[in-house]
Amino acid sequence: MPTPAEVSANFLSVYEDFLKGDANKSDLKPFFRKDVVFERSGQAGLITTLGGVFEGRATVLKNFRRLRNLVSTEELTVHDVLSNSFAVSPTFEFTPQTNRIAAATDQYSTVRENGKEFRLDQIAYMTVGKRDRISDLRFHYDSYPMAEAIAGEDDQIPNPNMDDVLEPVRDTEIDTDTAFGIVGNWFGTFGTIEGSRTGDTSGLVALGAVTQPDALFKFQGDPDILPFADTEVRQGIDEFIGGFADQWEHSYDREFEIQEFFYENDKVIANTREVRMAVPENRHYDVMVSIVQTASLENGGRVNSNEGIFDSMITVTAFNGEYPFINGI
Repeated sequence: MPTPAEVSANFLSVYEDFLKGDANKSDLKPFFRKDVVFERSGQAGLITTLGGVFEGRATVLKNFRRLRNLVSTEELTVHDVLSNSFAVSPTFEFTPQTNRIAAATDQYSTVRENGKEFRLDQIAYMTVGKRDRISDLRFHYDSYPMAEAIAGEDDQIPNPNMDDVLEPVRDTEIDTDTAFGIVGNWFGTFGTIEGSRTGDTSGLVALGAVTQPDALFKFQGDPDILPFADTEVRQGIDEFIGGFADQWEHSYDREFEIQEFFYENDKVIANTREVRMAVPENRHYDVMVSIVQTASLENGGRVNSNEGIFDSMITVTAFNGEYPFINGI
């Protein structure tokens, strides 16, 4: 019997073949329960009909086909499949999950109609149920780069690739439980820092004790609209702390909830929900954030990278006061 991690990896391999045109819907069908629920990032109907929640295997496969008709995909790189996980309650109680998987991927595609290229930092969350079939699937990514490409924008956002910088410096010696403990300690420290609701960033210096001096940092988004969106991967503890400071100064925290942790080797992904307020417009926005971190054993064990993956289309709309693209495909 294959493990949930093996089922997930096999599915993503066939899904890549499908996007490239080397596999058919019939090749994907056996991976899903008939009543599978699928969610894809993006605001349905505003730029495409791809985003939203879809129920039922036939409907999900139609969504995959619409994506393939809209874009050609050159590559779907799977960096990590994280098979250890906990559900986290509002009172921060941990419940082990044996059938939940998170896979960190990159998708490289081109819009067929206009030739515009884009890349998605994508987390694939899935539940593998009875008969080794997927009952729940979510592709979580920033839909802004894809929407921008579909709209035919000439000046596309930088969208720097964390993996290009991170992969050569990842700790291959650290064990899974140690890495999870290091990241848990980081979140414990982060949770004690006051100021996220007021814009007071002075307490962020506490992160220096739990973060590597040369740590990497990245936030998604359009830097022309979001003051905390990055044009390149930041490096160094001052830049790391500065990334959070930029966010706190322009976007106040109203609610923060960790829903799940996933971990494997040196990588940990926190599946979170945040309600924040865009300071310039005084608008609240509700966004899912995949906080992707890695840990290393240097300096007694600290976090050495942080990437916040969220649908910045939601954030940009709150900051900008209007949806940034008008189209209908």
